[in-house]
Amino acid sequence: MNLSDLLSERLIAVDLKSTSKLAVLEELAHVITRVHDEINPDAVARAVLERERISSTAVGHGVAIPHAKTPVVDSIVGCLGLSRKGIDFDAEDGRPARIFFTLIAPQTSTGEHLRVLAQIARLCQVEGFREGLLAAENAHTAYELIRTEEAKLRGSEGS
Repeated sequence: MNLSDLLSERLIAVDLKSTSKLAVLEELAHVITRVHDEINPDAVARAVLERERISSTAVGHGVAIPHAKTPVVDSIVGCLGLSRKGIDFDAEDGRPARIFFTLIAPQTSTGEHLRVLAQIARLCQVEGFREGLLAAENAHTAYELIRTEEAKLRGSEGS
């Protein structure tokens, strides 16, 4: 499964309004329910916050990957949120998070959500990818950047 298979333009928010960790987790949960209205956004936010209490999902360089397993979903769902100002997310490098890839997986999920998490991490290491996302003026541009970079990664893996 590719990240672009989970996302759509409606699951990308390029201008998050939140200024705190709790608020951004709630806002991201609501982004998910734009498409997945059968999911309770409060349950999603609670699950991600519980996971966040174990350890921060900030991976550094302004990126956080809030994620959780929960019985409120039957398949992996996700969203992307971009914060223009950045939010303190307890990153080891001390930098505020500005890029948020959120994944919610069923409790029975074994390796698939780990593969998606690994793919996000690989994408975020690509030179210029993070900057490209932050420069995206709309969800379409952000989504196309993800699709393009995924295709490049698939091509380089086959080489």
